[in-house]
Amino acid sequence: MDIHMLDALALAKGKTYATPEVWQCHRDTITRLYQREKKTLKEVKEIMERDYWFYASERMFRTRINKWGLDKKLKEDDVLEMLRLKRQHDVIGKRSHFTIRHQDVEWDRVVEYLRRRPDLEKRIRAADATRSKISDLICRTPSPVPQLLQPASETRVQEDILRLLRDHINGCVEGRMWIVSRYGQTIYGHVEINGLARVRIWFRGLTIARHLLAAHRPNAAFSVLNRGLSSVKRLIRENDPRFLCITVERLLRLPNDVRQSIIVFISRMHRVVLGHQHPMSLIWGHLEEINNSTWSNFDDKLIECSKSCFGVYFSLGDPMVLWHHIMHAQRSQRRRYGDGGAESKPVLDYLQNDVASIITDDHPDRIYRMLSFGRWQMAAGEQEAAQKTLTQAGLLIDQRPPQCDKGWWKLQAKYYDCMGGLSHSTGNYEESVRYGLRAYEMRKKIHGARSSEALRMASIIARDYEAIGNHEEVSIWIGVLGESITDDFFNMTLGTAT
Repeated sequence: MDIHMLDALALAKGKTYATPEVWQCHRDTITRLYQREKKTLKEVKEIMERDYWFYASERMFRTRINKWGLDKKLKEDDVLEMLRLKRQHDVIGKRSHFTIRHQDVEWDRVVEYLRRRPDLEKRIRAADATRSKISDLICRTPSPVPQLLQPASETRVQEDILRLLRDHINGCVEGRMWIVSRYGQTIYGHVEINGLARVRIWFRGLTIARHLLAAHRPNAAFSVLNRGLSSVKRLIRENDPRFLCITVERLLRLPNDVRQSIIVFISRMHRVVLGHQHPMSLIWGHLEEINNSTWSNFDDKLIECSKSCFGVYFSLGDPMVLWHHIMHAQRSQRRRYGDGGAESKPVLDYLQNDVASIITDDHPDRIYRMLSFGRWQMAAGEQEAAQKTLTQAGLLIDQRPPQCDKGWWKLQAKYYDCMGGLSHSTGNYEESVRYGLRAYEMRKKIHGARSSEALRMASIIARDYEAIGNHEEVSIWIGVLGESITDDFFNMTLGTAT
C-alpha cells in the first residue's frame, strides 16, 4: 500500500470541528507551520486537514492565531519601538536582533514598512523621547558564535522513558491511584470496570483501523482513528494501567506516518490534561523522538520494564500481568535472546493450576478458564498444547445441553474465536474462516451487528480471507466494517470525551 497516498484522502465520516482541547494539542504544530515555516493561513489549514485530521474554518484559524499572538503583521508602534532601540544600539556599536510575539523579525521587513509609510519619518524623533510599553518585543545583541544544542541520543531518550515509566507505576501503586478488584485478579484505573471497557474499545479500534488500511480503505480507517482519538482525553484522565504499553504495541502495526501522527496527538493531549511535567506527558513526549528503525526493539524494552514493575506488586492472576509475561516470552523467542519457554512457563503453570482449582468438569467457569488457558498457550507458541486444551474445552461444551442464555452463547463464541486463532497460527486459514464466521454470528447475536465484538470478528475474517487470496470476500467483509462504523457505535462504546 502506498502510504503517501493516504495523506491526500480526507475522512469520509466523522468530520467535526476541533474543540478547544484539540486546538491546544495542535498549538505547537500550527505555530511551527505558520511562524517558522512561513506558511499562509490557507496552507496551514490544508496541512492540518491532510496530515492531522484537524478541521476548522479559516475564520477559526484567524481568530485562534490572533489569540495566541501569532499575527505576522508589523504594527506601527512595533516599528517605532524597533527604530528607537536600534538607534541606541548603533550609537554604542552593537548589532540588533528583534523578536516580536516570539517571531524573529528580519530588518528588511522594517525597511519595507517604512518605504510604504513615509509619514512615519515625522514620528521617529517623538519615538526617541517616548518609552514604549510593548511587552512582547525583545531586542538583543546576537552572540558572535552561536552555541548549538546537541540532540539527545536515542539511547538516552529510551532510558529516560523507562525511568519515568518505573516512577509512574510505583507512584500509582503506592499512591493507590490504581484499584485492585475484590478478588485481586484485575487492576483498574480510578473508574474501574467502565474505564477498562473503554480502553479495550480503543485497542480494538486501532486493530480495526489496521485491517481497513491493509484492505486499501483509508477513508474508513481514518474515520475509526479520528473518532477513537476523541476518547483519548477521557482515557488519559481515567489512567487505566494498560493504556501505554498496549497502545504502543497496537501502533507498531500501523504505517509509520499514521503511527507518528497518533503519537503526537496523544502526547499533546497528555500535556493539556495532565500538564507538561507529569511523567506520562514526558513519556509520550519522548516517544515522539523514537526513530522508526528502532521502534520494535524499544517496544521489547518497554514490555520488559512493565512486566518487571507490575510483577513486584501484582500476581499472575491479573490479565494485564499475564499479557506482559507472554508478550515478553514471544519477543524472547522471536529475537532469540533469553529463553522464551522459561519466560512463559510460570504463567502457563499458574493458569493450569487455575483451571484445576475447579473440580466439576461442566462448570461454565472451568470451561471459560480452559479457553483462556488455551489462548495463552497459543500466545506462548505452544500450539500442540493449545490444541489439546481447546479440544477438551470443546468436548465439555458439546456435552452440555443447549441453553438459550447469553452466558452459554458467550462460551460458544469464545470457543469459536479461540479455535479460529489456533487455525490461523498454524496456517490453516480456511478452517480459521469457518470458525470466524461462527464466532461472528454468535457475537452478533449477543452484542449486535455494530458492536465492537462483532466488528472485531469481521476484521479477523477479512484478514483470513486475505491470507487465502479471496479478494472478493475481503471486499465484502471490509464493507461490513465500513458500513458499521457509525456515530451510534462510537458513542455507545467510546463515550463522549469530557
